[in-house]
Amino acid sequence: MHEWQDCCEVSEACQEKYLGQDDVKSLSKYSILLCGTSLAKDHFKICRSDVDFHVLLYSIKGQGRLLTPGSSQVIEANTLTILPAKTFSGFALDGEEWETAWFILDSTEMWQGLSLSQPEVSYSEHALGLYHAINMFICEAKMTPGGGHTTAACLELILQLVQKSLFIEPKANVSGAQIKLRHLFAEVEQQLQHPWTVAELASKLHYSEPHFFRLCMQYLGVSPKQYLLTLKMARAKHLLVTQHWGVGQVALALGYYDVANFSNRFKKFYGVSPSMARNHTF
Repeated sequence: MHEWQDCCEVSEACQEKYLGQDDVKSLSKYSILLCGTSLAKDHFKICRSDVDFHVLLYSIKGQGRLLTPGSSQVIEANTLTILPAKTFSGFALDGEEWETAWFILDSTEMWQGLSLSQPEVSYSEHALGLYHAINMFICEAKMTPGGGHTTAACLELILQLVQKSLFIEPKANVSGAQIKLRHLFAEVEQQLQHPWTVAELASKLHYSEPHFFRLCMQYLGVSPKQYLLTLKMARAKHLLVTQHWGVGQVALALGYYDVANFSNRFKKFYGVSPSMARNHTF
């Protein structure tokens, strides 16, 4: 731990736009200190320790890397990276370019669930939506200093998307069960090739299978098996469309040893075959 050093190394080639509470007063209502979008180029690295704020980093395009003392983890597109307050963590460019949307959140009761977290990376279907919503929010706020109806609507949309990405019901306190589910499925996303069973997932949280099933239905809106399938299909789509992996490669990476079985599941889920998805963005 003593080798960890805080740093802020940002190349002049990097681009960034953001707003803070001085720009839009209503951000303070939601304990949002800053929010914005960034395009990292050339060199970009930020490390911090023992800070009083949380960072949410939604990766849109390109690749970054989550940094923690003694280890690192790839941050791919369509993911959410959480850097809780009071942790030793950071992130850096890992490639030519990396496009992100991000939030710096005050460590208040509103975001208390994040205080119980460790730095983690997980898939987020809301990343791109948040990126566009923040850009619209910044544009509207600059056109209407002090904020108008459109600015307020953008902020409400942003808050809803952030809450959904964190498994938080709007205007509700985050529960211990929600936090546990988020951590569990963040771990699952790093091992999607593993043949997970509902019994194994439930046991990792020390829940009975029926109780675990009820919690998934309550907070995720689907059964554990359906949510696991959603994670696998989202990763498959990413690898096919963005990374241009072969269908067989993707099937093996997700634990499908029968390519035909994988192809059938993918087509049933998205309505197109993996090969069609790979050749045509959908």
